[in-house]
Amino acid sequence: MKYSLRIFVLLFLAALALPGRAAVVINEIMYHPASELTTEEYIELYNTGAVAVDVSGWKITSGVRYTFPAGTMIGAGAFLVVTASPAVFHAKYPAVANYIASSGWQTVVAGLVQPNGGILSNSADHIVLVNAAGTPINDVSYADDGDWGVRRRDYFADWGHRGWTWDSPADGGTNSTPVFQNQALTDPYAKSKSIELVNANFPNASGQNWKASTVVNGTPGAANSVTAGDIAPEILNVAHFPFVPTHNDAVTITAKVVNDEASVPVVTLHWRVCATVSPYTDPAFTTAVMFDDGAHGDALTGDGVYGVSIPAQANSAIIEFYLDARDAGNHTRTWPAPALDETLTAVQTQNCLYQVDDTVYAAAQPIYRMVMKPADKVELVQINATSPAAPYPYGTGETAADQSYSHADFNTTWITTDGTGSELRYLAGVRNRGHGSRKKLPEGFNVVFPNADTWQKITSLNLNTQYTYSQLFGSALLRKAGLAGPESRPVQVRWNAANAINAGTPSFGFYVANEVQDSAFAAHHFPIDSSGNIYRSSRYDFTVPVNTMSEGDLTYKAPNVGTTGQTPADPYRTVWFKHTNSSEDDWSDLIALTQTLAKGHSAADFSTTYDADYQTAVEAKVDVEEWMRFFAVQTIIDNTETNISNGYGDDFYLYLGKTDPRAKFVPYDLDTICNQGDTAAGTPQTHGLYRMINKDDAAANGPAVVLNAFFKFPAFAPIYYTHLHAQLTTAFATA
Repeated sequence: MKYSLRIFVLLFLAALALPGRAAVVINEIMYHPASELTTEEYIELYNTGAVAVDVSGWKITSGVRYTFPAGTMIGAGAFLVVTASPAVFHAKYPAVANYIASSGWQTVVAGLVQPNGGILSNSADHIVLVNAAGTPINDVSYADDGDWGVRRRDYFADWGHRGWTWDSPADGGTNSTPVFQNQALTDPYAKSKSIELVNANFPNASGQNWKASTVVNGTPGAANSVTAGDIAPEILNVAHFPFVPTHNDAVTITAKVVNDEASVPVVTLHWRVCATVSPYTDPAFTTAVMFDDGAHGDALTGDGVYGVSIPAQANSAIIEFYLDARDAGNHTRTWPAPALDETLTAVQTQNCLYQVDDTVYAAAQPIYRMVMKPADKVELVQINATSPAAPYPYGTGETAADQSYSHADFNTTWITTDGTGSELRYLAGVRNRGHGSRKKLPEGFNVVFPNADTWQKITSLNLNTQYTYSQLFGSALLRKAGLAGPESRPVQVRWNAANAINAGTPSFGFYVANEVQDSAFAAHHFPIDSSGNIYRSSRYDFTVPVNTMSEGDLTYKAPNVGTTGQTPADPYRTVWFKHTNSSEDDWSDLIALTQTLAKGHSAADFSTTYDADYQTAVEAKVDVEEWMRFFAVQTIIDNTETNISNGYGDDFYLYLGKTDPRAKFVPYDLDTICNQGDTAAGTPQTHGLYRMINKDDAAANGPAVVLNAFFKFPAFAPIYYTHLHAQLTTAFATA
C-alpha cells in the first residue's frame, strides 16, 4: 500500500513537470491604463514551474483574443507579457524585453486602432488561457470592485451628501471629477496601477489574492511589487440563514475559509444590533469564534466551511456583521474588507446586514428587500424629501431642493424572492433616482451590484414608483412593437421591512423594476453587436450652478475654439451621458452622427435644404427604418414626457453598435403614455403626427432643426407613414 502510494506521488510530480501543465498562470493585468489608451493594455503570464514551457499555439480566448506565435517559450520562473500593441508597449516600457514583439491583440489600419482582438473591459472581464489543444490552463475573472477594489467614502459631496463608491487604484489614472459648478476637483486617491497576483503558488481565482501594484503603471515582465509567499486566509461565500429571520430564529453565519499554508485558521464573527434612534451610536461589536466541526451550521467537519449562530433578536432589529480570519503567521483578513473614509483612513463600516421581520408575505409578486443602517436610510429619505437642507460645499445658486439631485450611494443588503427562488447580495448600493420624480413619493431607487458579484447577471436596476402600471404596460407594448425597450416587472419592495407603496395613485400597490440601459442591456437587446456605445440625452446642463437648458437634441456641437485642453467631446458632456465604454472616453461616433445630420438645414419658417450627399451620409449613420418605427410608436402612444418624440432633446437613449454603427433609439420613461400618468386621464388629446419637428413641442419656438429636415426629406418621409400604418395594423390593432 505504501509502495503504491509512493509510485502515485512520483507520477503525479512528474506530470506536473511536463510542459503545458497549469504551471503557467495569469500574473498581472493592465486593464485600464491611466492614459485611457487601450493600446497600453497588457497581460503578463508567469511560469511557476521548474521547467520551461512551450506555449506555441496557446490562446487567450476570452477577455481578448490572441494566439501565441510558434516558438514561444516561458522559462522556469520567468515572465512573458502579451500586449495590445507591441510598439506602444515598447515605447512606454523600453527596459522590458520579455514581451511578444511580433504581434499584439489589436491591429492598426490607416492609423486607427481596430480592436480585432478585443479590448479589456474597464469594469470586469473574464480572461481565459488555453493550450494548443484547447484545454483550459488558467482563467481569471477580474473586476474593479468587490474583492478586487475598495469601497470609498465620496471625497467630494454630491449636492451636499457623501455616499460610498467602489474604486480601485488600477481603475484608470485620473481622480478629477467632471467640471462641476465651474470648479475642477481632484481626489488624492492614488491611481494608475495594474493588478498583480500576490501568491502565485495559490489559486488566482479570487480577488483576495490580487492587489493593485505599488508601482505606477505596474511591473510588466518582472516580479510583482506585491508578491508574497504567505497571504492571509481567504474568506469566501459569506452568507446568513435564514435570509429573513423572525424574532424566534437564531441566524447562522457561514463562510468558506481557505488558507495558503497548512495551519488551521482562527475565524471570528463580529456582530451588533444597529442603533435605531438619533444620533445612531452603535454599540461595540460582539465577537464569536466560528467552527468547522459540522455542529455549527457548517456542513461537514474539516471541509473549510465555518459557522456560528447569532441569537434570536427582536422584530425589526437590524444586525450588522463582518468576519476575520487569522493564520499561524498572524496574517489577518476581514470580510467585508475595511472601507476608506474621505480622509483615506481604513474604517470597518461597510459591512453585511440583515433584518428580523415577523411580517408574512404570501402574494404572487416577487419581493425585493433592501436592508440599510437606519442612519443611512434617514439620509436617503432626506435627499428625496429635500428637507432639512443639506450642508452645501459650493453655495453658488443652490437651494435646499437641489439635494434631491444627489447620487450619493449607500450600503445595502439585497434579498429577493421570486418564482426562481431566493437570492442574497451583500454590499449592494442604493440611491435616490429620477428626474421630475426625484422629489416624489413613494421614493424611487437605483440599486447597484458590484461587477464582481452581479445579481441575475445585471449590475444595476431601477425601482420606479410613478404610474407603475403605465410603465409596465409600455415596456411590453413597445417591445411588442419591435423596439429595444427596457424590460419591466411588477415587484413588492420592503425597505428596512417597511412597505412605502400605497394602494392608490401613483403606484397602485407595487413598484416596477426596470432594466437599466447599460452594457448588460446592450448584451440582452443587441446580442450579436453588444459592445457598442449607449448615450443618454438630457435637456439640463448640470455643470453650472443652476440647471440650465442646453438640450441634447442631435445638433452638432462644435468645440470651443481656443479653450485650453478642449476636446471634441467636451461640448457634448454637459447634456449627453455615456452609459457604456465610458472610460474609453471615445465620443467620435456620436459626434460623427450629429455632424452628418447637420447636412440637413432648417430655416426659421420650417423650410428645408440639404447637402448633396445628405441621403447617403445619413443612411450610413442612422438606422432610418428603426428611427421611423420609434417615432411612429411614440406618436401612437402619445408619449407626453419631454423627449425627442415631442421636440425636446431630453429623456432618450441612442445605441451605436460596433458591427452596425448606425444609431438606434432606445425608449425611456413610459409613465405618461396612452393618456395616463401626469396627463389628465380621460381628457381628449389632439396632438398631431409631427410633434417631433417643433422645438420643445411648440411651433412658435421654431423647428427642431435636425428632425424637421430628417422628416421632410423626400426619401425618408414615406417611411414614417409606412411604420404608422404597420403599427396600427399589428401591435396596436384593436384585436
